[in-house]
Amino acid sequence: MKRCDHLPICDTNPGKIRALREVLRAFRRAAPDMAADQWQRFYQTGRFNKMVSAEAEARSARLSRSKAAIGAARMQMLRYQVVGQLESFIENRANDFRDAVAKSSVDDATRHQLLTVNKMHAWFRSEPVFMGKSKTKPGILIEDDVRHLARSIMRAVLSHHRRPRFHRLNPWIDQRQATIGKAETAGHAPMWVGIRGMCPEIGKNGRPKKTQGTIQVPLQSYAWFENRGGEIAKTVQLIERGADRGRPGEIVIAVVSNMEKPFGESQMAYQPLCEELSLDFGLSAMFATPDGDLLGRSWFDQMKKHDDRIAGLARRLQKQGIRPNQSARYRARVAAFRGFLKTEIGRVLNRLIQMKRPAHVVIEKLDFRAPGLSKRLNRILARSGRKVIREKLQDLEERFGITFTEVNPAYSSQTCSGCGFVAKTNRRSQSKFSCHACGHEINADVNAARNLESGRSAFDRTARITKAESLRLTVERHLERITTGDRVISAKVLGSPYYRTAAAALDTLLARKLRPPDVVADVSAG
Repeated sequence: MKRCDHLPICDTNPGKIRALREVLRAFRRAAPDMAADQWQRFYQTGRFNKMVSAEAEARSARLSRSKAAIGAARMQMLRYQVVGQLESFIENRANDFRDAVAKSSVDDATRHQLLTVNKMHAWFRSEPVFMGKSKTKPGILIEDDVRHLARSIMRAVLSHHRRPRFHRLNPWIDQRQATIGKAETAGHAPMWVGIRGMCPEIGKNGRPKKTQGTIQVPLQSYAWFENRGGEIAKTVQLIERGADRGRPGEIVIAVVSNMEKPFGESQMAYQPLCEELSLDFGLSAMFATPDGDLLGRSWFDQMKKHDDRIAGLARRLQKQGIRPNQSARYRARVAAFRGFLKTEIGRVLNRLIQMKRPAHVVIEKLDFRAPGLSKRLNRILARSGRKVIREKLQDLEERFGITFTEVNPAYSSQTCSGCGFVAKTNRRSQSKFSCHACGHEINADVNAARNLESGRSAFDRTARITKAESLRLTVERHLERITTGDRVISAKVLGSPYYRTAAAALDTLLARKLRPPDVVADVSAG
């Protein structure tokens, strides 16, 4: 449970800033060589390695060159950071591998073996791979042809994604090369950080020593950071913000606070009032609950204003032949937009937690861009703060112990929460929902929130299923609800293209009831 705050440097002379930039450039020059070495190890052994011996470094020309430039201690710090980013990248590609195998037409036995190889991250491993191996069981050997297939699939997955690049790396520096603490005698800054520079320290005799000199810089603080509590860690991060193609950015220091004690106290004090809270993320209102609460009603209008200001300035700059990121005004407007999103999302979620006090939050998967929407709307949706929402939910989990789950929202906005009938025409507008089968009228976002709540017990919406599969399950659930006994299905249900598609796919009693010779009654509401 850690929190990271970016603290600007306060009233530092240009010489210290230049010294910090030299440290930053030294890490960035060494990082690509470190990454290249780790990729070589990955393809040879099937894994990255944080622990590389001095003898192995000496055998590598690129590692020897980097070690001579930044030293052994910084090499170890850099390796841990590079390997951490590469492992995160590979975990995401493992998810892509799993999706590709799940959608493939291979037989079940081969699929199981491929998923086992994926789980073990053994795509490029040279030694034999066994399924179910333990201390008492020898396990089942995975055949070479399956492993070759797994290797080919993973190579194809990697080819569709750009590898992490480290030429703009912001290095983490631990206590071997950095110190941080409150000011002892200085009064103009409450906190100081000392970072070992690249130049040797000069002794009293005027000669350089073997150790590097320490760059002491004051940091600006703010009330939220000072009053939040927690223990400040001994590791800092050197960050350059706003750099662009030769133009240097602002140097700030990231300070890490260990919040385990204060967050433990807040978790003990938090008493949930309900077991679960389902949230629908929308545009007319940021969040809707099954109880009818609509919070953040004006946020989309504010997003449109920010988008107009950003897009308008970008067009004017491009006409002048200026890249938008080179404009201070453009960067300021983007920063203002991000600040608005973070503040508004935090305010709304804090209010919801204060009102409902749930133990668990269910929220739709936050990626709802679609090719049918306008270019501008898709752009706004792309900027709508999905990452900020996830970060805030993770913060609530650590702060109060409130867990959260992202569920599959497919067709939740078109399905009636009263009778279960699903049709595209049910949703009349962004805010109005009117069921064509039972006549149920409700706010569209509240209706979707209720579907997310009830859908979890009907079928697994958290599974990685396709949109077509989700529609089939939704239709089947509705049909099973209304086709009991001798009931017939309404003509409105029969007229829905979703149900005609289901009738062609189902060879069951439900399919036969979808094709009655004469429809004389409307009992779609059950």
